Order: sequence, then C-alpha cells, then structure tokens
Amino acid sequence: QIGDLDKRAVFITGCDSGFGNLLALKCAKNGMPVFAGCLTEKGAEALRKAAEGFTGKLETIIVNVASTESVQEAAKQLDKLTEKHGGLHAVVNNAGILGPTYFDDLLSVEQYKEVAEVNTFGVIRVTQALKHLVKKTRGRIVTMSSAAAKVGNSNWGPYTTSKFAVNGYCEVIRQELRLFGVSVHILEPGIFRTPIAEKNIVLRMYQDVDMYGSTRVELVIDAYFHALTARFPHLRYQLGKDCHYMYLPLFYMPTGLRDALLSLKNMRYTLGF
Repeated sequence: QIGDLDKRAVFITGCDSGFGNLLALKCAKNGMPVFAGCLTEKGAEALRKAAEGFTGKLETIIVNVASTESVQEAAKQLDKLTEKHGGLHAVVNNAGILGPTYFDDLLSVEQYKEVAEVNTFGVIRVTQALKHLVKKTRGRIVTMSSAAAKVGNSNWGPYTTSKFAVNGYCEVIRQELRLFGVSVHILEPGIFRTPIAEKNIVLRMYQDVDMYGSTRVELVIDAYFHALTARFPHLRYQLGKDCHYMYLPLFYMPTGLRDALLSLKNMRYTLGF
C-alpha cells in the first residue's frame, strides 16, 4: 500500500447511495481526505452525518455529472479545496444509472442518450475537467464499468452500450495519461444488490438466482480501495460470480455456442421458468 493516506485526496461521484457512498466512508475511515460528489443535498447531508468522527476529512460537493456546467463548477471548487492536501490523488467515476431494460424495438434514441449522458459522457466530463489536477500528482483515475460490457445481452441496450463506450474511453486515456505518470483503472462488476439493481424488475429476477445479485458489496468497495491505494493496482477488477462464471466464459466462447446459451437464458427469464 502507498503511504501518507492522509495526503491522498480523492473525488468520488455518485455518493448519495450505493458503492460511492460506501467507498467515501471507507476512504474517510482510513484517513483519506474525501470529496464526495452527491446529486442531492439530502444525500450529502446523510453522508456527512455518517462520516462524523472518522479520521479522514469528508466534504461533499453537489454535482450532476450529466451537466457540463455542474461538473465545471465542481472542478472550480476542487481546484481550491485540494490545495491544502497537496493536490488531488484520484478521481473515481462511480456515478451511473441503469436506464430502461426493454428490447431495442421498444426504445428510442432519446432513451439511449439519457443513459449515455450519465454513464458515458458523465465519465468523460468529470475526467476532462479534473485530469489536470491528477496530472500534477501523477495520480489515478478509477472508473466503474460493468461485466455487461464484455458481452451484449438482450434488454440491456442503453446500459450495455454506455459501458462498452466507457471501456473504450478508458483504454484511450490510459495510453495518453501514461505519458504524465497517471494510471487508469476499470471496475467490471457483475450484478450486486445496490439501489440501481433493486429498482429494476429484470435485475430483481436475476437476484432470485443464487449465483446472481451478490450481497457482498464489500468486494467492489475493496477493489475500489485497492485501485486507489495499492502500490501496484490492477488495470481491471472483474468482480462477482456472474462475471467470473457467465460473462467472462461467454466472452471467450465460440460465437455459436455463446449465442445458443444466451438464447436459452433469455428465454428462461422471458417466460419465467
């Protein structure tokens, strides 16, 4: 692990709930200065209250990653706020939404755009607005992608498309930022029981099966923390049973076999057996 965690300031998006909330608390508990990006004041207030008494200082910033103006305003605040900590060690692109889960026939271009504004362009907005700070510290950029970005699956069009794009963007900036000593890391979890999953009927069906919908959210939080603090962090963190036993095997299978298995799985959940 790297030293001087009390001088390793991090900015995390999507901290109202879920992974971002838990990561912000873990970082603060371990003495790191945390700037938690929240969409709502209600979420920010609850997080500040939860972090009371922790070693690390936690401050909240209201930011909507789907808004260029909001992200730029957050960047201005971070320019000043991170000075007292010796700069910004890392940016965590955690904010994300699932969006509609229907066949493409029932979706509009606007619905794809709505998901991409958060999951894809949100990542790009935040990264472009803050990477000048991370360059100064030769720090890190950590981004939440998904195991769904490995294999296209029916009903998941907007989400899967947005995450494929995120992976491509991270691969590009990884090569560009290496020139400045900045490292880029990607999390590719399967389905975990967080608010993004609980609100969706398709994901709730997956959670009825033991191998899906893991409750072990600490796997994701620990992977995030490793990417932020390890001396030699991984490029990719692939997490969850469905990631290891479904998505990754499907990724390497012959096309015909993969299509046959996906068709059986889709039929099972469509018909409810």
